[in-house]
Amino acid sequence: MNPSAPMKSPDRHTGPEDEGSASRLSPLKQQTFKTEESETMKKSRLTFAGLVGAVALAIPFAQATAGDEITRGQLMADTCVNCHSAASAEAGGAPDLSNYPSSLIVSQMKAFRDGERPGTVMDRHATGYTDEEIEALAAYVGQ
Repeated sequence: MNPSAPMKSPDRHTGPEDEGSASRLSPLKQQTFKTEESETMKKSRLTFAGLVGAVALAIPFAQATAGDEITRGQLMADTCVNCHSAASAEAGGAPDLSNYPSSLIVSQMKAFRDGERPGTVMDRHATGYTDEEIEALAAYVGQ
């Protein structure tokens, strides 16, 4: 007997059929085990994705220091970046508004709001904004 060799527990059978927990199960139970494992992995991925999303949405607020005042324009504009970000523009989605001048954002938001420009979603978003709110939002988002 080699004193440096690990000791095996006498009550545990080790053999080729014991190499994985699923290999000791019947084929039906193996499939159930794989399905349950897949569902657990899906839930884990969804939970992780949700956490990443929550952190991403919190970043604009975290950038403000304790002495900074968050403006109304910033609060309204933080929802805009959900669709109007550099990543969305690269993927062929909505344009990145940070590259647009504030005056253009104001004119386009007012056109959406007043029905002068058709839109799929923006006409409905813009409907609830006053001139002052559109200007505050554009001042924060645009250049």
